[in-house]
Amino acid sequence: MLGLFAYSPPRIQSLWGALGWAGAEADLAGFHLETRAENKQARSTDQVTDYSSGDHYDFRRQWSAGVALSHPIATRTTLLGRYVYQARTEVYGEGIGPGRFDGLDRIAQIEVARDFAPGWNLRAGGLYDRVGYSREGTTPYTSEQRVKESRAYVGLLAKFGNVSVEGTEGIELDTEPYQVVWHHDKGFLKLQCTF
Repeated sequence: MLGLFAYSPPRIQSLWGALGWAGAEADLAGFHLETRAENKQARSTDQVTDYSSGDHYDFRRQWSAGVALSHPIATRTTLLGRYVYQARTEVYGEGIGPGRFDGLDRIAQIEVARDFAPGWNLRAGGLYDRVGYSREGTTPYTSEQRVKESRAYVGLLAKFGNVSVEGTEGIELDTEPYQVVWHHDKGFLKLQCTF
């Protein structure tokens, strides 16, 4: 064990974090209005007790605010519009950095959903994300250079008593800066059971 302590000097490490979320919904003149906001952040530190090296800290924060408006357009069919503003920051100390990453997303969404049978819902829509980011110093992650992301999607939700199954297929509409075969998509499958 002596060798272990010789190569791993005592360290002071800390972790702090916070999470906050708020939302409100209201029905006004046949429209359903939703607003949501979220803030999550964490800071970790890691430094040798004799201060012979710098603090290997890492600060992360992501916050967002959004609004959605939906309205029935036909029997069992609803039109939804949503806008989300989201900011992300990560600051790195020694070890990885010093460095900083800042990202900004402005997301617009439109969706049509239809309940075509009891417990069955089909939805289709599109997303447009105006992307902005900056990077200073050394950061461990890379991003593709792009200013927007566009996707179309289709989803199906089925409820069987206390169990629901939902599948969503998202199709990339932008030309990717890297090689893809035919198209670039993402699929999600969710299984939920309530007790």
